[in-house]
Amino acid sequence: MRTAASRLAATQAEGDTVRIGKFGIVLLAMSTAVNAHGIKQPYVVVIDPGHGGHDPGAISPVGGGAEKSVTLSIARAVRDRLSNKRGLRIILTRSDDRFITLVGRRAAAEARHANLFLSIHADSAPDPSARGASIYTLREDGRPVVVRRIAATSSYDGVSGGSFDPDVASILGDLKQRDAMNDSAGFAVSLAADLAPVIAMRSQPRLSAHFAVLKAEGIPAVLLETGYVTNRKDVDVLFSGRGQKRVAKAIAKAIEQTADEAD
Repeated sequence: MRTAASRLAATQAEGDTVRIGKFGIVLLAMSTAVNAHGIKQPYVVVIDPGHGGHDPGAISPVGGGAEKSVTLSIARAVRDRLSNKRGLRIILTRSDDRFITLVGRRAAAEARHANLFLSIHADSAPDPSARGASIYTLREDGRPVVVRRIAATSSYDGVSGGSFDPDVASILGDLKQRDAMNDSAGFAVSLAADLAPVIAMRSQPRLSAHFAVLKAEGIPAVLLETGYVTNRKDVDVLFSGRGQKRVAKAIAKAIEQTADEAD
């Protein structure tokens, strides 16, 4: 009886990329920065302005502004800062005031084979003294759900997951999602460092959760809460054009650094 690793190796077609993974398992490379013609592909970042349309998100008691407008303004500003950067492709899940389902937002990143998915939000709390930005990545116990989806639906260098032995598909899916979650954590570190001079951060800014938008298949995914719409000092930043541009500049810096490190 062949092991899962030997069955995995048997799926390799001529010309497929291989690499040695943890425990010596031979893996099909799951992504590449160069296409079949040897042309370097852009680093694709999908930015998701939270809420929109009939869903305003949190409403600020300080001036009555809506979270959906903050997230869209910051996302647009990030896109504008990076739109002419060579090797980067910035895509917004929405560029106007429209509603998109949570699954639809995640699917937008998956459909574009994004290298990074960033969902932008703003927080709220009953206590008006609560303030500061926070950065979420997927909780470790949320990984198996994503792995099962990858194993069932994803493709690896043109070989559909469904054609693999279930054990092989599970191995590939698990490794792909582990890589994505490691990259998510790395981006979260960079993002926190670049935001800290711009806006107050929570005492423990890096958190984890089961948010639906963090469960993109094999894609590094981060959700940024830019601050509290219920705190006057955070509102002064989030609802001002100057503050939004400063936050966007910090986000753009973290994206550029991450893209450069991926080269």
